Amino acid sequence: MLSGTRFNFVMSDQTVMSDGTTTWTYLKESNEVQISEAKTTEGAISPTTIFTMYEKGFKSKYLGEKTSAGKQVQQIELTPEDSKKNYFKIILNIDKTAKYVSEARIFEKNGGILTYSIVKFTPNAVVTNENFSFNKAKYPGVEVVDLR
Repeated sequence: MLSGTRFNFVMSDQTVMSDGTTTWTYLKESNEVQISEAKTTEGAISPTTIFTMYEKGFKSKYLGEKTSAGKQVQQIELTPEDSKKNYFKIILNIDKTAKYVSEARIFEKNGGILTYSIVKFTPNAVVTNENFSFNKAKYPGVEVVDLR
């Protein structure tokens, strides 16, 4: 879920949510939530920028069409104009039918590859403030680690 600077995303081992001021990272295996200040760095890649990051600060190159997860996608390669970034390219998969970023692969200079995959996309969904903050009552016995 995404609304402005607020987000909530679920991965297999953790859930990360932010109200734009505070970020909660819930680690499922250890039943622990880590609380930190939400940091927004100019030009940083985050769940709130994944759909618009290509708009400025990048050179782009169309790579063609392919099938990914059973869907036709168009691939775009982004190269940052700022060579000081810790990544050297990003490959975006754009769902050809629905016209949204379905995957972003970030190739880091240290050899790592970070992949954001959008499993479900519902434009203009109704969300509430509750979607973007951690409710301790929903996680019995959770250990809270406040890193602020």
